[in-house]
Amino acid sequence: MNDAEGIKAAIVRSEDRIRAKPAIGRLTKSSTARIRGDLTCEIEDESWKLTADMRKSLGGRNQGPDPGVFDRAAISNCLAIGYAVWFARMDIPLNAIDVEISADFDYGGVLGVSDVAASYSEFRYAVTVDSPAAEAEIIEVLDWADAHSPWLSNTKTAFEPRRSVQITSDAESD
Repeated sequence: MNDAEGIKAAIVRSEDRIRAKPAIGRLTKSSTARIRGDLTCEIEDESWKLTADMRKSLGGRNQGPDPGVFDRAAISNCLAIGYAVWFARMDIPLNAIDVEISADFDYGGVLGVSDVAASYSEFRYAVTVDSPAAEAEIIEVLDWADAHSPWLSNTKTAFEPRRSVQITSDAESD
């Protein structure tokens, strides 16, 4: 079984399980980010451990990528993997796919020194596909994958995040 066949078989099994029992498709996943004394952030998500930090010019120690790198990486790899899944699922041959994310933002909004939003003002993505398939087939796969991309959906869907707060103190009381 080649990679595309294995990907398709895994996706079809998942589709069948979710069709049979839709509740198994409804998930909650969590990541925990910990900072202890500086801006170096240790991130855990299941068995994965990652490190984020800020550049020295912004008070960090440059021990890992900053949150913007992780954000752009999340979008680009979500799209690339989604495309590869749908190429396999739709039986369209794929040799390689690259996704480049470009994001525009004003750091003044992040630092609170200007009245612009702290979000991206725009982001663009360029997809390079190496496939012997016809252009119309490739575009069909990309359109289908984009329509089912969690990250692209998150950029279009307005929802209000919900925050909870727990305050602890290691300081001894008098």
